[in-house]
Amino acid sequence: MDYPVTTLNVSERHHAYFSKPVERVPDAFWLAFSAFNSPDWIEFIVNRPTPVADGISVNHYSESVWVESCKNTLYAVE
Repeated sequence: MDYPVTTLNVSERHHAYFSKPVERVPDAFWLAFSAFNSPDWIEFIVNRPTPVADGISVNHYSESVWVESCKNTLYAVE
């Protein structure tokens, strides 16, 4: 199942979703696809600069970030 995330709420005041200090909120995020087929884990496939040759890199979905002990929930909007 594919699903879009059209809105992500973050809180600068409560530092939600931020693991380190950033000057600008958008600098804390990377584009990613989420993949899961279980309610208690998720894998993010992250778009990061990926080296392809000496001194050359491209943005590509090449980094996997695995998160366990989470709770996945899907909502349907009609």
